[in-house]
Amino acid sequence: MSAVAQVPGAISLSGAVQSLDPDVLRRIARTNIDAGKLMEIALAAADAGAGTYSEVILALPGDSKAKHLGTLRQLVDAGFDRLNMFQLTLLPGSEMCTDAYRREHGLVTKWRVVPRCYGAYTVFGEELRAAELDEVCVTVPDMPYEDYRESRVMNLLLASLYNGGVFAVLLAILRGHCISPMRWLELARTMPHGPALAAVLKEFAAETDEQLWDDRAELLAYATENIDRYVEGHLGNNLLYTYRTRIISEALDDTADLATRACLAALRDIGVGVGGGGLIEALVREGAEYHRLILSDIFRPDPSEVLRQTARFDLDALLAAARRRESVRDPHRFRRTEAGVREFVLTAEQQRTLSTYLHQFGTTPWGVGRLLTKVRLPDIARQVRMSPGPGTTPEPAGTGSPTT
Repeated sequence: MSAVAQVPGAISLSGAVQSLDPDVLRRIARTNIDAGKLMEIALAAADAGAGTYSEVILALPGDSKAKHLGTLRQLVDAGFDRLNMFQLTLLPGSEMCTDAYRREHGLVTKWRVVPRCYGAYTVFGEELRAAELDEVCVTVPDMPYEDYRESRVMNLLLASLYNGGVFAVLLAILRGHCISPMRWLELARTMPHGPALAAVLKEFAAETDEQLWDDRAELLAYATENIDRYVEGHLGNNLLYTYRTRIISEALDDTADLATRACLAALRDIGVGVGGGGLIEALVREGAEYHRLILSDIFRPDPSEVLRQTARFDLDALLAAARRRESVRDPHRFRRTEAGVREFVLTAEQQRTLSTYLHQFGTTPWGVGRLLTKVRLPDIARQVRMSPGPGTTPEPAGTGSPTT
């Protein structure tokens, strides 16, 4: 940890767990450090200015929807900035791949094309079309396929609303009131969605089904016959990256609205903001709009030059207090004496970075999804600067970027 502190922000610490359920860990012969130690790692990393991430695998032996979501809850409650969520792949030659192990643990599998592992090649003057396939587990005795599918949707919502502090102000408010971010995400899943977001989530669920095949030979034949569609990006994409991009680029307004409504509902559940909401509701709404503007048009090669927001709260001070683990419950503490104006801009360097990657990968959702495998979202999110309102003193500019 002392080495990490020497280069704040340059190194991320990992606490890969796969699962935190004792029965699942017993079945896969794995031992993790306990949740208390994980929290210590996350807090120490935050103090050192380092990002943290953990890794979780869906549909392990003994898994269930409740166990999977419980693992996610423990990790976000521990304070990990980002969760990387994977599907269980059965590797040839491994114990899990044996018939005996499959029968013992009730593993039901399907086949998929490995993202970006396909192509058309010329070998000794002849064209060879090839695709690499994965066998992934989609059902175990306590996780029917519908629960697997629903867990994948929750993984997408977590990646889109939580990872990287996309709505950091709302997370700080929730944590300040001892509300788990998973409660917020669960409310976001069950609440009505705006039309754009509903369409993206529906297509994600449908493509989750379409990527999975029962018969390996049939999938291999289909993939080689349609290899151009895979190469062009119409098929075989990493769905979490692609649809996270689509949520930000196609459904950002709906997503910010959903994040706001879910946050207010979670607060009302514990008696905060009941009866009109008042100042806390104003803070939540300004925080959500702040993050919406940070992400607005960031994947466009010709973004709007400057976006503006009336600043009634000092959100930089709120986030700084949360990082110091001070109480942020009282919204009066962060209310500005006079309203100012925030300006949200993409710097010339950011636009150059974006243009370079868009030229390489293209502007399609799957192309931008690949961009996010190379560039951190905060590095291309809009920067924030303060313009003072009448009778106020200019404030130092905050970065405005989500944290990772």
